[in-house]
Amino acid sequence: IYISRRIIQDVTDLFIISDASVRGIRSAGRVRELSQALNLSIPRLYLIITKTTGNLEPLNQEIERTALPLSGVIPYDDQIVSYDTNGIPLLELPASNAAIQAVNSLLAGCQI
Repeated sequence: IYISRRIIQDVTDLFIISDASVRGIRSAGRVRELSQALNLSIPRLYLIITKTTGNLEPLNQEIERTALPLSGVIPYDDQIVSYDTNGIPLLELPASNAAIQAVNSLLAGCQI
């Protein structure tokens, strides 16, 4: 919605986040298509898949169809679900948390 209203300007990096589902990945591809159709000049697009539970191979074809580079995955994490369910801010997750480590690794590899 915000992209189609041209609210975003001067964006150099766009993180397109999807869960590990065909529907989510197709939606990510649609965001890329929409940004192109609107002639938005966004130099770097990143596809990030969250809530992964293992092998992404069944989703590889859908990922390729998005024409987005898969920049990283963030694993499903019971601790995140517990924090969210109990109203504990995710900023309080320990640095040892697998999802936190995946995000840190992903950001280290980006050109931001």
